[in-house]
Amino acid sequence: MVEYLIIDGYNIINTWGMLESNDKHSFESARDALIDIMHNYKGYTGYRITIVFDAYQTESKKRTIETNRNITVVYTKKNESADVYIERFVNDVMEKSPKNTRVWVATSDHLQQTITSSKGALIVSAMELKADVERATNDRTKRFQPNDDTPNHVFERLSGDAIDKLKQLAKEIEK
Repeated sequence: MVEYLIIDGYNIINTWGMLESNDKHSFESARDALIDIMHNYKGYTGYRITIVFDAYQTESKKRTIETNRNITVVYTKKNESADVYIERFVNDVMEKSPKNTRVWVATSDHLQQTITSSKGALIVSAMELKADVERATNDRTKRFQPNDDTPNHVFERLSGDAIDKLKQLAKEIEK
């Protein structure tokens, strides 16, 4: 099954409190941070992730779609909201292959949740996504931390017979 996660970028950034101020640099930093977080999350979940950022009130007449660290990042064009793009995305994906595809929409916008769920998407709120990202990060950290019982040297992991054979081989090489 193919699973997509499409994210209302600024909705998540604002809900998670990622903005330090309303200046341009802060928005860029928050976008980059969200992309980094989702890149790590993608490695854990395997989702095909798309983050959509509004360019609704800009002068850009062209939509920009780029790939950043295996994440699709969309900047909508002038007079196009992220909501409209997300609705169209869900509709297109669900029409093409509804049986072997699952689309998750991450937003806390209730109207957006209602519209996209009526098209077949599954909904995850901003805070639910944050909790799942944190859970995935903790699971990954635990998995890669060696426990105290884990041998740290090659010889500690080998059987006595294997150690004897290696010692014998080392002696033969020295001759």
